[in-house]
Amino acid sequence: TSRQASLIKRYANEVYLTFDSDGAGIMAALRAIPMLKASGLSVKVINMKPCKDPDEFIKAMGAEEYQKRIANARNGFMFEIDSLKAEMDVNDPEQKARFYNSVAKKLLEFEDELERNVYIDAVSGEYMIAQTNIYIFALMPYVGDLHTQACIHSHIHRTDIRMYNVWLIISNNFLYFD
Repeated sequence: TSRQASLIKRYANEVYLTFDSDGAGIMAALRAIPMLKASGLSVKVINMKPCKDPDEFIKAMGAEEYQKRIANARNGFMFEIDSLKAEMDVNDPEQKARFYNSVAKKLLEFEDELERNVYIDAVSGEYMIAQTNIYIFALMPYVGDLHTQACIHSHIHRTDIRMYNVWLIISNNFLYFD
């Protein structure tokens, strides 16, 4: 709960989640991450695969291997993105577009522009998504209004708007990036 997260924050700045590796465990981690982040905690998720839970993992693989998993724990935000990708077949263009859109929406949750840009770089590099595509999907809700404004004045009307570190130029029904 958020109350428990606040209590944890009194004693630590970073939390390592180690839930069961099944669907219920993943869902529990996905519910916990936002609560912990909202309390100002840095969140990492320990990968238990191929085992079901930490007890089974340590019995099968040993404490030393568990320590390695702790050292390589996944950042909470990137774990959320991994989970989004696991739900979709990114070889299907429609689902790939849905994945890009979901990623862009998640990135817009960062209020701090610098932090958002760091994660845009991380997501772009790891998932091979061009930064331009991330910006396009993040800005799609605004394009309709901007396009309308740009096309009302003349056939080749140019509107430059600074948003999310990218210059949008809307001209002749096309979206350009400078």
